[in-house]
Amino acid sequence: MKKVLFIGDDHNFRKEYQQLDPESDFKTARSSDPVKREEEYDILIISDREVQPLTLSTFVQDCRAHQIYYLISDNHKNSIIDNKITLCKQNGIKPIQPKQTNTQIVHRILGISHKANGIRNVCAVMGTHPQVGTTMITLELAKKLAEQEQTVCVMGLNQFNPGTAFVENYVGNTLDELYAQIVDNRQTIKPHELINYMHFDENRKFHYLAGNQDFSKRGYFKSEDIEHLIGMASEQFDVVLLDVGFSPCNNLTLQGLFKAEVKLVVGSQQPHSAKMWNQMNNDILRILGLTTDEFLLVVNRYKLDLPTDAKALQNTLEVPVITTIPEFGIEGTICEMEKKLLTESRDKTVKKRAENSMESMLAVVNERLGTKVTRTKEKTGLWNRLLS
Repeated sequence: MKKVLFIGDDHNFRKEYQQLDPESDFKTARSSDPVKREEEYDILIISDREVQPLTLSTFVQDCRAHQIYYLISDNHKNSIIDNKITLCKQNGIKPIQPKQTNTQIVHRILGISHKANGIRNVCAVMGTHPQVGTTMITLELAKKLAEQEQTVCVMGLNQFNPGTAFVENYVGNTLDELYAQIVDNRQTIKPHELINYMHFDENRKFHYLAGNQDFSKRGYFKSEDIEHLIGMASEQFDVVLLDVGFSPCNNLTLQGLFKAEVKLVVGSQQPHSAKMWNQMNNDILRILGLTTDEFLLVVNRYKLDLPTDAKALQNTLEVPVITTIPEFGIEGTICEMEKKLLTESRDKTVKKRAENSMESMLAVVNERLGTKVTRTKEKTGLWNRLLS
């Protein structure tokens, strides 16, 4: 049985936690009560109304718990909230930011926020800022999944970018061109018809519905329309990858995140990357119940000689790193100009290093999506002659 200790006196929070996790052994205590704190707990939740920031580090040293959370109260001065968050990071404590309901807080602690609504075979890829490589990484992942004999489709839900820069001779529809068929009940696309509107990449073996080409339509789509579109794709393909862009302030990106079982965020070592992510998280994602521990971080254009390494990024963004993709400089630009992916580069060194990075990401996605890895055994030598 999971042992949980709450340092505080919020009866409504205690009631909400026990309703959502009835099998846990939930206890409460005051900061001055040493008896219950002598035990070892799976989860320790501390209210800043009970334990002030100045005494927090000393307080947790006397506690034995696998996970520690600090409930931060709202304050009209953002600097005070930021200081509490910084203090938590320094002491290995997970901060629970203000302006959240008790349900959202408990979901955050239990790691179940919105996951019940996720579709098992859907993975969303989001960027921390423009031009960070979200589309390229989505297409790379699609290619690797298709090599496992999975039926794969990529859906462009990026409101600002159709995402055809890496596709030679795109012949499918774009998302904005399907607007009428998506929103008009008289023209609604049937699930089995969706494939007819997509581009099929003969070399990479996956289907692709590019994103908005007409930016004026980016705000037209309703939540239920995008939800229906993702649902149709999940019925028709083994794996659905969503390129949701970089801005969670529209229904395209948000529904992509809500419906995806696996959520990747693509960032870089630029300070701008962490700044934009933290702003998106504070202003939009956490308020809607999407928490940082639902995401996995892919660091693109990674340089080993920079002071901000992968571990530092993981701590700053509060998202675990699953792979780093090296900075390829001019070779990366050449690939984009030739509409090639990094794993298709004519430079053998670039191709090999990119393959290694993508394999690490693929292994994690396979495990999370539960996809079956199928590899065709190469027939060589005696085996080949016997079959000839």
